[in-house]
Amino acid sequence: MHRWAAVHEQARRTPCGIAAAGEELGGGAPADFGGAADAGDGRAPGPEPTGARRAHLRRGESRKDSYEGGLAHDPWIPCERAGSGGGGRRAPLSRASLLSGGPSVSESAPNAADHGQVEASAGSRKDGTKRAGDPARTLLELLWRHSLPPRTGGRGPRQTVSVDDVVTAAIGLADREGYEKVSIRAVAAELGLRPMSLYTYVPSKEALTVLMVDAVAAAGAPLPTDVPARERLSAVARQIRDEYLAHPWLFEVPSWRMVLGPGRTRRYEQQLAAVDGIGLDDPGMDRVISVLTQFATGNARTALAAARSSREQSDADWWETYGPLLTEVMPAAEYPLSTRVGAAVGELYQAPGDPAGDFAYGLARLIEAILPG
Repeated sequence: MHRWAAVHEQARRTPCGIAAAGEELGGGAPADFGGAADAGDGRAPGPEPTGARRAHLRRGESRKDSYEGGLAHDPWIPCERAGSGGGGRRAPLSRASLLSGGPSVSESAPNAADHGQVEASAGSRKDGTKRAGDPARTLLELLWRHSLPPRTGGRGPRQTVSVDDVVTAAIGLADREGYEKVSIRAVAAELGLRPMSLYTYVPSKEALTVLMVDAVAAAGAPLPTDVPARERLSAVARQIRDEYLAHPWLFEVPSWRMVLGPGRTRRYEQQLAAVDGIGLDDPGMDRVISVLTQFATGNARTALAAARSSREQSDADWWETYGPLLTEVMPAAEYPLSTRVGAAVGELYQAPGDPAGDFAYGLARLIEAILPG
């Protein structure tokens, strides 16, 4: 096979096209592939193309657009800096990569000098952490930012706030006005920043929410370790309940598959330590924590609903309106237990219910069931 026929076949399998493949083998492209050698501007050489070819040969066209247009294997797509996601110097192909069908690992990675440029062009946060193309990595690096080595070389103006400041402002806003009021624009206003500048700290509201939840967990007091098991288990449930009462917006945040940061991981470690040593296997320890957590969150939801209703109208005023009417319409003889017990607890609670008393009573029964003997 003629060497340029082989180059042409390889070029169709690589995003850098004929020019890069031909240059590696030596010499410019022959006349049937465009004539003179590449001028170094990242475009395939030769006569000016016409029609649809011209549309995607414009300088600066991105590989993303070419891929979305179904042109990923077109040999005339402009070459790009390896890993940069934008136009620029092409990534050279070696003979080994031509034989294997693509660049090797060592060829795909930019050199040390290029690496810093790629990071800067991808966007660096003002605390030095890189805004990577992988959302999962970006979020985890943000969560564990204090445990990771600091990054240097970020471009842009000197930071005026930190990621911690952004998270604290968002929590304060959610506590005062509710989670629905939290937005990138609103948090930026809290800090005196332009909305777009906040994206250099957090990539989205969803990521910010995960950071908020983890920060709340991190702010919790350590669970006691030098007390009897009954008190340790009680502390686990009370801490969860208190957390939801202090930050009601937590109920609006999906808790399933919440990404673990240092705050929630440390919380779980302390909860396991509270359960450790009472005679349970590992799955049993985790289930005890889940049961205590679900009991605490359910009771906290009821307590918040009661507090919200009381702010709108006192329980005494509500019962003064509906109590006499209920007596008129409800045949008490058909509901003897409801009539008897309802009268007793109404007199005791002076309210439709007693969430705090329910929590204390239920927690004691749960712990009795959990502890052996």
